[in-house]
Order: sequence, then C-alpha cells, then structure tokens
Amino acid sequence: MLTAEEFNDLKEFDIDLLQREVDGGKITVDLIDTIAQFPDASSIRISGLDQKTFEYFIDKYASRFQVIVFWKNKNLMDLSPLEKLPDIEYLKFFNCPKITSLWDLQKNPRLRALSIYDFPKLKSISGVENALALEYLDLGSYMWGTMEIDSLKPVVKSPVTYFAWYGKKVKDGDFHCLSKSNIKTLDLNISKFAMGELASLLAAFPEDLKGKVTVPYIECTIQEKGDFITLRYLCKRKGYYVKGSDDKLFEKYLESFQEMLEKERKKNNKKNL
Repeated sequence: MLTAEEFNDLKEFDIDLLQREVDGGKITVDLIDTIAQFPDASSIRISGLDQKTFEYFIDKYASRFQVIVFWKNKNLMDLSPLEKLPDIEYLKFFNCPKITSLWDLQKNPRLRALSIYDFPKLKSISGVENALALEYLDLGSYMWGTMEIDSLKPVVKSPVTYFAWYGKKVKDGDFHCLSKSNIKTLDLNISKFAMGELASLLAAFPEDLKGKVTVPYIECTIQEKGDFITLRYLCKRKGYYVKGSDDKLFEKYLESFQEMLEKERKKNNKKNL
C-alpha cells in the first residue's frame, strides 16, 4: 500500500495513456481498450478524456485500479461517475478547466488520497467533509495560478491529516479554522502570509504540527552565471536572503519570527485558561 507521500511523488504507472499533445490531446475508445491487455495493472495515468470517454473508462476499466491520475482532460464536465468506484484509494487530477464541483466522496469509502490542481472553475470543495477515509488532500495551481475557493471549512469536518493549499485565494480568508481539524501536517505558501499572520496561524495549532507552514521561509536553488545559489524566500513583503551571504540577516529574521510566535502562543494560552 502506498503512503500518501509516495503517491504524491509517483512518476511511473503500470499503464500510461498520456497523450503527446501539450493540451492533453484526445483519447480514443480503441486506445482505452488496450487496458484489457494488462489485467494485473493497479495504476494508470490517462489524458484527453471528454465526458463520453471518461464515462466509458469508468464503467469498463476504472474499478480495477488502485491509483488513477487524470492528467489534462480539458473537456471533462462532470466527475460524478467516480461514485461508481467504491474501492479506489488514490486519485490525482491536473488541469480540468470545466469542472465546477466535486462528487459525493462518501461513495468512495476507501479513498485515502486526493490531489486536485488547476481547476479554475471549482469554487467550492464542499463534499470533502463526507470522505470517510481521506487522509491526504492536496489542492492548488501548477500552471495558471487562478484557482480560488470560497472556504477551507469542509476540510475541518473531514478525516484529513495532511493538507496542502497552493491556490491563488481562499475567499473567506479563514486559515485558522484548520486548527480545529485533524491536520497533523500542513503545507501552505508562506510567502502569501505576513510574519504576524503566519505566527498567529501557527500558534493556533499544537506545537507538534509538521509541514512547510512551520518555518517562515521557502528555500529555492537557482543557477546564476554558471553557479548554483540558494535563495530563502521570506514572508510577504520581506523579500529573500541568499544562503551563505545573508546568513546573519536571516538569523535575525528567524529570531524575530520566533519571538512573534511565542507571543502569539502565550496570548492563546491566556485565552484558554
């Protein structure tokens, strides 16, 4: 059984029906039927589905897979046929620009991991709260940076223990609600938070919280004039420091954040007395 992290890093599949076209192409029924040649396959990546071929794939083959990655299916309109897959455990979606809502996740009682990226018309993640076994939920934008959702509150009522959000905007602006969830690992783009906002958010969680949200910077290595340098991108409006040459400034920045975090934790402790 895959861990959620292994699923996230999965690059190879028993069957790969990824079309060569940049936009995902258009898959044929004949090509989908080649799946029948691999009865023992448990993972598949597939692109170029429209609603008709999506439903054909779901009805005829999808139930045999543990892992399905839907990659660039630009003419897919409705995900409700997924309700026919009670045994599916891992689902990943990338770039389905016409999808406006999720399906009834309660019909997938063994679904453990769900990743959804570049759904620009998906405004609500309502339905996540009905997932019975969901541990891993990863949402956001890879390509266009336009994904916006109304609220993260459905996550609060879900069994999710790992959550990542890399979209453009949560419209109600409420990230603190996540502190009332089952989340143990939280990945967010910290560059979208001011230092005080990040400290306040982090202080709302137990101190054993894991994930990228727990430090006020993101490291990125780039090549410049033949050399590789590591940049540390800081909280919103704080810019970045270069590892090696700005270390003293970086240490002061970390100290300032830690002081801010401790103040927020003490404030929360007083409220809870």
